[in-house]
Amino acid sequence: MKTTPFRSGFVAVFGRPNVGKSTLLNAILGEKLAIVSARPNTTRRQQLGIHTTDTSQIIFIDTPGINRPRQQMDKFMAASADRALNDADALLWVVDVSQRPGGGDRFIARRIAETLDKKPAVIAMNKMDLLKPKHVLENTAAYAELMPHAKWMLTTATRDDNIQELLALLAETLPEGDVIYDQELYTTSNVRDMAAELIRETALEHLREEIPHGLAVQIDEFDESDAPGLTRVYATVFLEQERHRRIFIGKKAEMLKTISSSSRKKIESLLGGKVYLEIFVKILSEWRNSEKHVRDMGYRIEDL
Repeated sequence: MKTTPFRSGFVAVFGRPNVGKSTLLNAILGEKLAIVSARPNTTRRQQLGIHTTDTSQIIFIDTPGINRPRQQMDKFMAASADRALNDADALLWVVDVSQRPGGGDRFIARRIAETLDKKPAVIAMNKMDLLKPKHVLENTAAYAELMPHAKWMLTTATRDDNIQELLALLAETLPEGDVIYDQELYTTSNVRDMAAELIRETALEHLREEIPHGLAVQIDEFDESDAPGLTRVYATVFLEQERHRRIFIGKKAEMLKTISSSSRKKIESLLGGKVYLEIFVKILSEWRNSEKHVRDMGYRIEDL
């Protein structure tokens, strides 16, 4: 009786901003790993998501959306995406199939063709629920033509449509090998980083358009020793302008209270216990365009 070989390896997840990359990864893992927002460029760091079955272990590297870098922060994000693409065994390109390919999609396809054309790839043609029947053939064909060596699958991350079929395609692209990470793990991210990302996600949900890209979160203290079942979290939110600080805090500190309360509940869900959360707000002018400030925030290329 022939047995199915076990396959394992790393899959870099990439795509232009706001195509549903993070939502798709969360759907695959069945756990919340990547923060989700309607705003583009939400993902800033590489994150590993681990999906293990009896026949495969797929380690997803969630990368920032691929853009032309303009600021120091953009350069870190671009380097993060490049490192993931080069190190991965296979590629997962997530696109919004409800729309025809745009300039950003063609830019990504050219970069892949120039440097990584030989790597196995799968296209997740996401948001199929928004795809009009009359556009199915032309839109799918348009994306397939941009990466002709790739297999593809229509998906809807918000409804889990074709997620298992997509995983089967990805497993086929990986080499035969042993389990790389403990089968119980779904991520290697530490809880401090995940708590910071949950605070940032909550802020993105509530704040005006001009603020989110200039917002960063640092965890100053993460103390689980104070009392059984209670974790004390002290965080600092950095903003680039004083007027943004006023908006973040809000009249009578109502916005700060709203963000703090919602963030606390998310962190409690992550940790499975009670959380005391206190958020401080500071101004750090133009931090995204300062190499020193970007590094101080923990975005260091050598740590990738």
